[in-house]
Amino acid sequence: MKKIALLLTLVLLVGMLSACGSANNTSSDSGTTPKAEQPTNTPTEAAPTNTPTPSPTPTPDPNTYFKSDFDSAPFGKLMDDKGEDIVEAVKGNAGLVYLMFDQVGAGLASISKDQGKDGSACLVATGRTANWNGIAITVDPKWFGKGFKISFDAKCVSGKEDVTDMLVSLTTKFEVYKDKEKGTHSMQYPAYNRITGTSSNGEWVHCEGTVFLPTDIYIDPETQTSNTQIYFECADGTGKEDIFIDNLEIILTDGVGDYEAFNAYWEEHKPAEEEGEGE
Repeated sequence: MKKIALLLTLVLLVGMLSACGSANNTSSDSGTTPKAEQPTNTPTEAAPTNTPTPSPTPTPDPNTYFKSDFDSAPFGKLMDDKGEDIVEAVKGNAGLVYLMFDQVGAGLASISKDQGKDGSACLVATGRTANWNGIAITVDPKWFGKGFKISFDAKCVSGKEDVTDMLVSLTTKFEVYKDKEKGTHSMQYPAYNRITGTSSNGEWVHCEGTVFLPTDIYIDPETQTSNTQIYFECADGTGKEDIFIDNLEIILTDGVGDYEAFNAYWEEHKPAEEEGEGE
């Protein structure tokens, strides 16, 4: 009897242990949330590098006679009598000198490397002794009868403090026949055929306008040359001021005809007289 009782006790203990194990497993399964699988990070491709597109080089106006900021190579139609371009700059004793520029009267036309409007190069006339001294462009006869639309920055610098406002002027001079049969001719400096601006001592001023050359300018029959110039001068000072020119652009435009038509044009288009002028 004791053996039977012992066996029954063992059976009951095994059953109880088995039941407890099932309950624990059920509790574990129902109370734990399975962890979600972490996604694998796929490396993204680097954003493409944007290569800047270079700005196109501006195409100069085909009617450009001359254009330069005096820092880089100029552009234009200026040619010597052999058809060779003389716009290019060459090195001279005073720095860069543009072969197209002449000096009117006393002084020297040269390039300053660091006195331009933006602190870089510009054209300069030094050593002047009179108001009409300055920088000139001698115009080839093939351009007679044309208009010249011109813009530039300019300043006059005086060594005297009492010299304040000075008139910087782009002027034309040319010869015309007085009597074609006799072959006599005379130099003209037309009063209205000019571009002007007032420069306070050492201050830059922007100037622009259009001047004309008549078709019937006198040409020397032997040399086939003409003393025709467009030139810069400075007045209302001592005549010894330095003249600085920067950002010069000259565009060829339509002309106005012969000298008679030229005078008629300016008679019609001359600036109105300021109030009180001439009184």
